[in-house]
Amino acid sequence: MGQPVNVIVAAASSNNISRVEIRADGTLLGSLPNDPPTNSFSGRVSFAPDKQGIVQLTTVAIDSLGGSSDVLRVQLIVEPPPLPVNQDLPIQPTTVSQSASREPQPATGCTWNSAFVADVSIPDKTVIHGGEGFIKTWRLKNTSTCDWPDNFELYFVSGDKMSALASTRILPAHRGDSVDVSMGFLAPRSNGDYTSIWQLRAVGGQPFGTKFYVTIKVTDQ
Repeated sequence: MGQPVNVIVAAASSNNISRVEIRADGTLLGSLPNDPPTNSFSGRVSFAPDKQGIVQLTTVAIDSLGGSSDVLRVQLIVEPPPLPVNQDLPIQPTTVSQSASREPQPATGCTWNSAFVADVSIPDKTVIHGGEGFIKTWRLKNTSTCDWPDNFELYFVSGDKMSALASTRILPAHRGDSVDVSMGFLAPRSNGDYTSIWQLRAVGGQPFGTKFYVTIKVTDQ
């Protein structure tokens, strides 16, 4: 409770994405405009839950014709903040089971690196109809010597861009943790195999770590 939550969404549509709406228990957190509307869009909203219990996040994308995507739902379990430590008692050592409870460490003197873990969506050679929008999600591991800060982004390197953005921000990640990163694409209308290659970098900086890709087979059948 009170801990900031970052919501990053990606959407793609052949009718162009006009905006993305994000709600918590029905209350609008943000309506992210895409002006002018384009085939793919990525946006970010931050909020801090102020009550204990289950919070349901919903996101929906709206295209330039007024059509809406299916609603994506995610439930958060919000726990109360930890009780303050009694300074009069000896502090016992504890084991942190989830590194997400730690704050990201300073980036001074770090060696940045990453490793590919898995394709979360759109396995290699997935067949997609021409002109169809899709979201690719990769799972990456932070193999750097420090935590990834909040100014890292997914960056297009080479291959077929497929109407994707040139870059989009990703969530911070502690050293040794894995994080899912996503990008919206639009399948080309001509049949064939298409591959788009990506990498991580600090905003405006040099790419680092492993290169990863999405490869699809476009067919009109």
